[in-house]
Amino acid sequence: MPDTFGTVFPSVWCNEFDGGRQWVTTLGHKKEDYSDSLFISHIVGGLKWVLTNN
Repeated sequence: MPDTFGTVFPSVWCNEFDGGRQWVTTLGHKKEDYSDSLFISHIVGGLKWVLTNN
C-alpha cells in the first residue's frame, strides 16, 4: 500500500465553526497514557479550549 500521507501525521486537530469549537486528539491508545501528567495536561488543555471562547 502506498504511503499517501507521507511520514508526518497530525496528532491533534482543532477547528472553530459556526460558533462552536472542535478538538480531537489521536493520542491515548494505552491505559498507561492516562497516568502521565503531560498527557493529562494535553487533555485538560483541549477541553478548556473547547469550553471557552477566548
